[in-house]
Amino acid sequence: MIRARTRVILSLMLFVSTIGCIMFRRTVCIVPASSVPKGLEVFRRNHIHHPGSAIPLHSTIIGEFFDYGDLTDAVLARLERLAAAFGPFEYVAESVCAFPTSRALWLSPSPQGPFEKITEALYGAFPQFRSDRAFPTYHMTVAYNSEESASEELANRFLEEFKSEMPIGLVADELAIYGEDDGNWAHLFSATFGDG
Repeated sequence: MIRARTRVILSLMLFVSTIGCIMFRRTVCIVPASSVPKGLEVFRRNHIHHPGSAIPLHSTIIGEFFDYGDLTDAVLARLERLAAAFGPFEYVAESVCAFPTSRALWLSPSPQGPFEKITEALYGAFPQFRSDRAFPTYHMTVAYNSEESASEELANRFLEEFKSEMPIGLVADELAIYGEDDGNWAHLFSATFGDG
């Protein structure tokens, strides 16, 4: 089992339209910071055909958050307090699954209890972003947005390439904010998990 230190990130994806307006997509994710299996990010870069491929291996926790201009000091302080209430937690990237209609191949993180607790804490701190569903389908995308992305053939190729690495052991240790502007990603904020 490979163990990687990971970050829970709040990624702000800012897309600039042709008329100069800024559109936002925000997600809270788990992102490995180091020690991921050799070649995994290369595989993802080769098989994720979307600007989001710049985000390292991650699992979405919450789908919508504040617009960039609304990330005030008070919001960031609340995120710091929320992160401090959680201790780092271990999980593994295990099963290989697919979303055929959205053409995505992904790994399932396990156990999912810590993901749910962080999601619920975020909903409690920021109730305006509570989803209609209790929790998202936590997943870590390894291929996306091409004809072969969700194919059985690509899943088998992935398993063959990484069979000696599975399951991949990970440790989540902080909340962070990343921003994307026209394909360029930057780290904006981090809050380390406390002692729980």
